[in-house]
Amino acid sequence: MIRRLTILLLIVGCVFAQDSPCQDETYLELKKKNLAKMSDREYEYFKRKDTACEKWQLNQQELLAKLDKNIPTKSVLENMSHVEKMVLYETKKINMFETFSDSEIGAMSMRGRIILWKGLAISYTPFILGLLANKSNQELVYFAMLGNYITLGVLIHDIHKQKELYNDKLYKKIFLTD
Repeated sequence: MIRRLTILLLIVGCVFAQDSPCQDETYLELKKKNLAKMSDREYEYFKRKDTACEKWQLNQQELLAKLDKNIPTKSVLENMSHVEKMVLYETKKINMFETFSDSEIGAMSMRGRIILWKGLAISYTPFILGLLANKSNQELVYFAMLGNYITLGVLIHDIHKQKELYNDKLYKKIFLTD
């Protein structure tokens, strides 16, 4: 029981651990390497990380697009006083509840849906396999519930990171510190 729980937690941790796949050390080393000189295993790893990096960069572009449509132009910002900029920042920054329900960076964003689907797949796999093997074991139900809680925790943590990233970029954009 404890061994299965440890394995489940390690898998969930590995799936969701890294912030930016573009900063993975192995990926960066492989990116410098000629494709013809990569082994099959290196190429598969590179391909997987390259796809994840592209998705992450797309998410960052969506975040910046959302940011650009929420604030005035640079020329208007240059003419604002510090107090006016602070008021603008305070009215435009987003809190956790707004972030959670936001379709571009919240739970139903592409990133949020990926976290949910992967987490639920990991959570319910032991439960479904137990049902298919005709094993009615209460531990399987507990595993599924624990996996759901872990997935929700990972999702909330990711949404919090997205909120912080958005608010930091908003601050830099308003106070012209880019």
